[in-house]
Amino acid sequence: MKLLLVSTNQFREPLGPVLPLALEFLAETAARAGHQVKAIDLCFQKDSELFELVGDFVPDVVGISMRNTYDGSTMSNFLPRVHDLITAMRARGYRNIIMGGNGFSTMARQCFEYFQPDFAVVGEGEFPLLDILNGLQSGATSFDTPGLIYRRDGKVVENPLIELGPKRPYRDLSEIPPLSRTFVDSMAYQRAGGMANIQTKRGCPMQCSYCVTPNTQGRKVRVFEPSRIADEFEQLGRQGVKHLYITDAEFNLPPQAALELCEELIRRKNTIGWSCDVRPVNNALPNELIEAMAKAGCLEVNMTVDTGNDTVARLNHLSQTRQGVIDATLSFKKFGIYIMHGYVVGLPGQGPDELRETLELVDACKPNFTFFYVDPWIYPRTPLEAMAIKEGKLKPDWNPLELTYYRSEHADTLLKMLKRYALRHSPSEMSVLAPGNAPPFGAFLSQKVEENGYFGPMNKLIHQVTTKHRLASYAMFTRFQLGRLKDAMLGAPERKP
Repeated sequence: MKLLLVSTNQFREPLGPVLPLALEFLAETAARAGHQVKAIDLCFQKDSELFELVGDFVPDVVGISMRNTYDGSTMSNFLPRVHDLITAMRARGYRNIIMGGNGFSTMARQCFEYFQPDFAVVGEGEFPLLDILNGLQSGATSFDTPGLIYRRDGKVVENPLIELGPKRPYRDLSEIPPLSRTFVDSMAYQRAGGMANIQTKRGCPMQCSYCVTPNTQGRKVRVFEPSRIADEFEQLGRQGVKHLYITDAEFNLPPQAALELCEELIRRKNTIGWSCDVRPVNNALPNELIEAMAKAGCLEVNMTVDTGNDTVARLNHLSQTRQGVIDATLSFKKFGIYIMHGYVVGLPGQGPDELRETLELVDACKPNFTFFYVDPWIYPRTPLEAMAIKEGKLKPDWNPLELTYYRSEHADTLLKMLKRYALRHSPSEMSVLAPGNAPPFGAFLSQKVEENGYFGPMNKLIHQVTTKHRLASYAMFTRFQLGRLKDAMLGAPERKP
């Protein structure tokens, strides 16, 4: 069958665009199965150019990947734009429209009702896509694919997403064909200040209160063979890629799999620098692994810490301790890896005392850069949703398509504490992302990254931009949504000596 795949993401703040890796996986899987595939990435195109890009290709099936529904800091709503795209496709006579993607999957039933596609895939899309293509080709009107939503005889059928049985949705990753990395222009992302990316595993064993990854990828971690990932590194290197971002939920979980990949990259004398996310779970960041990461080309890690208070960590299902964070941070520094900490301000159980402990932890660790995310976004089917409903902050019949944050009763006090803390630090050391915070600072960063041709580890990009343009430390506090709009401040202009 003739399959048109479209990645809709065009968001490029604050540090360049994100390559749609799902487009590579879906296109490769369908093409290897004998289907004729045309893949279109709209990141660098206008929506009005879509049909010009399609040309004389007449698809039997259209797959639309939606990475995000909103951006939490800019409060950008991507839903109406994608709805308009689908309306335009229908007007052109396109049928058999399938929707999926991480953003779509987090609130699939609501998105299905809003966009009115013919099919929707919850979770991983490679094999459900093949089921749909093969079914349509054979004239099927009924599908038993787990996690599939579709219409039959005018009614919506929603197959349960289960992890058991012969057609389990979370398949062994060896069943997914190796990627040729030819369907998306990786170098375009590098030139635009973003970066190419790669996935070494799927799934996450954690159940952090705010996170949807266990819902979209499963809690069982499945790993691609190290040799396959090393081949992909080499393929991207031949294309000219200089830096990669590893998209795993947490690169170091499980630590043995991460170590084996690092050893394979070392054996092949890898020259591509890379970044990843890590979680300081007890005993999951041994010195042996961190040293191997450095030797394998790791230049930067984003350590998901969330809180410096052990009680708040336990309440929000974060399997770490304060001392473990300190030890891991010191180890990354020892081996020369640039380290960023990420914290969430306003988690359940966090008051002024708990935030004070968190800020003291940052001072004790002195990471190269620190992100503070204010007011966590509530997703369906997460522990945070259940907490918010139990506390009366959220109605049981709430609409996930409306951007909703968990608002602590201490929110104003926590923000004042955070602002006082930020004023004592350079913007090359820390940033705050909060509802409504990114414009104009996020747009400014994105503009400067592209203008100056920066690329590489994203936190080093922040350091380059903020240092070169001498932004005031309060530049990170732009337009907080706290009942009233705070003044937008872009920071001090560069002064000539």
